[in-house]
Amino acid sequence: MLGITLTNTSKLSGIKELLMVERKRKFTDDELKSAIEANPTMSNRKLGELFFVNEKTIRVRKSRLAQKGWSPQHDMVHEVPDGYKIKGISTYYDQYGKPKAQWVKSTQDGERHIELLKEAVQGYIDELPKYPPITIYNEHEVNEELMAVLPIGDLHVGMMAWKDECGEDWSLAHVEAAVQLAFKDIVDKCPPCDTGVLINLGDFAHRDTREAVTPLHRHQLDVDSRYPKMVRTCIRLKRFLLELMLTKFKNVIDINVSGNHDPCLSVVLSECLTNVYEKEPRVTIDNKPKPMHYVEFGNVMIVTTHGDTIKMEKVPGVAATDEAAMWGRTKYRYGLTGHIHSENKKEFPGMVVESFRTLAAADSFASWYGWRSGRDTRAIIYHKKHGKQYEIITGITMYQEILDNI
Repeated sequence: MLGITLTNTSKLSGIKELLMVERKRKFTDDELKSAIEANPTMSNRKLGELFFVNEKTIRVRKSRLAQKGWSPQHDMVHEVPDGYKIKGISTYYDQYGKPKAQWVKSTQDGERHIELLKEAVQGYIDELPKYPPITIYNEHEVNEELMAVLPIGDLHVGMMAWKDECGEDWSLAHVEAAVQLAFKDIVDKCPPCDTGVLINLGDFAHRDTREAVTPLHRHQLDVDSRYPKMVRTCIRLKRFLLELMLTKFKNVIDINVSGNHDPCLSVVLSECLTNVYEKEPRVTIDNKPKPMHYVEFGNVMIVTTHGDTIKMEKVPGVAATDEAAMWGRTKYRYGLTGHIHSENKKEFPGMVVESFRTLAAADSFASWYGWRSGRDTRAIIYHKKHGKQYEIITGITMYQEILDNI
């Protein structure tokens, strides 16, 4: 920032001269505001000439300032904090047409909130240690033609259930034990594959913030313990799973799909793991903040999304549009979704789409509203040339005695 404060139009020549020295430097909001305050009647075209941008860029920047509450020509001079946007402004004028009082209503800016979260997380994790490469696997046994996909159905880490109401006690300790037991069995039974893909299908965490509610509809949630404890458990579980897979598969891909319970925390989880495994060449963290994620393995195309916004029947069409080239290169295409906590499979032209069960127990909401389904997890083995070959499934009942004694 140039640190210029302009009080009248005579200073505009000064800012233009300084900007000419740094023409390639982006101008800040404060510089744009200073120019507007110096000459409130200056047109967007003239402002564009001042900052060496087109008129459209000025309109967009002024619109963003207005969304944050700054548009002095409309008597809007009270900005809201970063991460928020204006919901409404009511201004009371006196008999002379001068503003006498003003009420400013704001709301959280979802997109900017995610950006701020990513910036904050990056700041925290930049100094974290990067783990050295893990080489405990037998490369001579690896079948280069096979890929193992391990979908994690809505785990809801941090959910609390009471046995008298829901039929089973459930807590952070229960979910951690269940995941470690089930996935250890699954990975042990998998063949040594060229690629292992760990797909968190969304709702890995039960809540997104310290509030015990869903972000969008604010449904009340039953939660176990403190929010930071839940976050630590999520990270610890993902590290356990990735390092377990590194002992069996040559390459590992990690995908964290955003769910309706954890749209922001899923982004944070991916950014943390990207940092931790920065020096591990065999791990790829797909940290693209998109609703759809894609994996290509020879003739196989894997598409994954949570399933709350893009329903099963829409997955093939969206995939064919977003990844037309990949769709054309592949022959066997599979859509993997979560959200509904039950096993469903539909075959559409060009793609089979299915949803997966969860290991988690039913919470109070599921118990009262009659949601019932089996509980298991699995690995799906795909051949590079021939598509899906078989599944390895393990159910929660195998570990019920252990879980009941936690």
